[in-house]
Amino acid sequence: MMLATALLLLVQAETVKVSLETSAKRFNPDGEMRLKFTIENLTEGELSLDEPADWVDGLEVRDAKNTIIKAVGTSKASKRSQKVDGRGFFGRTVNVAAALKGKTFEEGAFKFKWCWLGRTSNEVTVTVLRDYEVKVETNFGDFTIEFFPDVAPNHVMHFLQLVRAGFYDKKKFYKLIPGAIAQGGNETGEANVALKAEFSDRPHKVGTLSAARGNDPDSASSEFFICLAEQKNLDGRYSVFGQVKDGLDSVKELNRIKTDHSPCGGCGKNLAAGYAEGHCGNHHHDTPQVELIIKTMKVIENKK
Repeated sequence: MMLATALLLLVQAETVKVSLETSAKRFNPDGEMRLKFTIENLTEGELSLDEPADWVDGLEVRDAKNTIIKAVGTSKASKRSQKVDGRGFFGRTVNVAAALKGKTFEEGAFKFKWCWLGRTSNEVTVTVLRDYEVKVETNFGDFTIEFFPDVAPNHVMHFLQLVRAGFYDKKKFYKLIPGAIAQGGNETGEANVALKAEFSDRPHKVGTLSAARGNDPDSASSEFFICLAEQKNLDGRYSVFGQVKDGLDSVKELNRIKTDHSPCGGCGKNLAAGYAEGHCGNHHHDTPQVELIIKTMKVIENKK
């Protein structure tokens, strides 16, 4: 008897599949958070399947600390019964932002899972993060950075965490290539942190904020660089995660600053006029001749 019951449950479990999906890398809880709910007939024959009256009711949401933000609801009400052809399916794309409204949660990687018809869906992980800007105060002028969490959520999240901790305060732009980039952060790197690359079609243009890394594409840590001119050769090879929004003139002024490559003491080449071919990196470190200090960075919530 027990074996027969187990076999019956197994057969039933193989008749219907419920699933979740989204193409988004980031959800903004103050905007739309769209998940696609699907109910699928796994059999070759027609089935009559219930459509939920409230698709979100069966949704479970856990935040970055694995705290349950929304538990599976108690209602099992169906809107109607639909006849679904063999191997057919139906579903709906739903804005689930209401499930997070008014909740206190830790921003980061959220896990979404859905239960319906006694089935549990796959788990979908999406970064939940609001829109922020960072105000950067330096000894050569101030500027504001806006971010691209929709293409590089992990880089944005990590950078914001470091800013909030005061990590970049009193640090320097220690590497400068006029006509190319200014690089700052922690010159010795950051222990035990290696971000997976988030390459995109975002271009490296004047004022672009991108993640510095080693030879391994997944080795970005605390270091970053800001483009002082368009750098098409970097597109698709480094993770772009922000852009200077205000104060771009202060950033452009860095093109005027001399470095140990103005000229290079090893071979005499001069890079002051731009990022020329034949860059002689073996002789120098692109060190600016004056200190370029980040006085402080502050996170500002961007309420659009």
